[in-house]
Amino acid sequence: MNLINWQREVSEHQVHTLRALSAIHGVNLAICIFGRQHTARARQGWKPPSLEGLSVRKLFGAKGWLAAFITLWRAPKDCIHIFNTMWGTKRLFPLFVFSVILRRRTWLMSEPYSPINLGYLRDEPAVTSIFKNLLRRACYTVAGRVFGRYVDGIYVISRLAYTQFAGIGFRRERLFPFGYFVAADQKDRNSINFRLPFEVVFVGNIINRKGLDIAAQAVERMNESGLRVRLSVYGPGGASGYLGYRNVTYRGRIGFGETVDVIQKYSALIVPSRYDGWGVVVNEALLAGVPVIASRETGASALIDHSGAGWVYENGVDGLCLTLMRIIESSEQWQYARNAALQF
Repeated sequence: MNLINWQREVSEHQVHTLRALSAIHGVNLAICIFGRQHTARARQGWKPPSLEGLSVRKLFGAKGWLAAFITLWRAPKDCIHIFNTMWGTKRLFPLFVFSVILRRRTWLMSEPYSPINLGYLRDEPAVTSIFKNLLRRACYTVAGRVFGRYVDGIYVISRLAYTQFAGIGFRRERLFPFGYFVAADQKDRNSINFRLPFEVVFVGNIINRKGLDIAAQAVERMNESGLRVRLSVYGPGGASGYLGYRNVTYRGRIGFGETVDVIQKYSALIVPSRYDGWGVVVNEALLAGVPVIASRETGASALIDHSGAGWVYENGVDGLCLTLMRIIESSEQWQYARNAALQF
């Protein structure tokens, strides 16, 4: 079986799946990338993963783009072409269209598109975010109506992605649930205990979309009611706005590859995102054996629901407060989620 994976860049989200895929007997996997690491991701501390042992072709510049079309044209007709989103780079969508026109076996792998008026990688002016959201919805709707019937399948990352792609014209029987994977860590994961104050951690880019303000307000409200909770915050961005919270402490950035080591010092990870396509930090927490408290708007909430290794809440600050109250008042709930996390 011949596969070509087309994407802007290979991230830590994907490399483990690609390695497992390439190791399958009879699978010939080639990876074609169109861009260097995204500068916004680099500022967040992301580093390109090792691609050793994978067949990777870098198609940079105008010649690279031409080479991509030639590669697709010459590929065997039974070759499967997997595109990591339609819009990962301005060069990816024309190639996707070319694949459909040639009636090649065309697949997509995609997170949901953001349904909210907030910047994805950084905070933006309100007018910019609103315009981008309207344009995003229009582009996906048109693409679904035009190409939905011709795409052979989509690996949809989260329930929201399934709902969105089914709603814009892609056939439901061709939508396959998918999630991100990270490498297992064999470190000791048995050092965490339930204790008060309840120590929770936030790890992520400090922007409005990530909902740190929701977590901070919930923690303060819990302490005002007499239930002791402390929140530690790690990540790049505007942390100064949270220095006034008595029970919230900003602890700086985490070095690449150190996330699991940091998370396993806490009793739970909080992922309060207003929208998150997936949220790989959830995977990292579960590998650390740490339960997760996540908003329903986090794509990886499907993983928590399925595994029982945490709690999924709705309704912002109120919902998060109710969840924290349930955990603190019943350590058995925490122990159940902890045991489920240890199964990963």
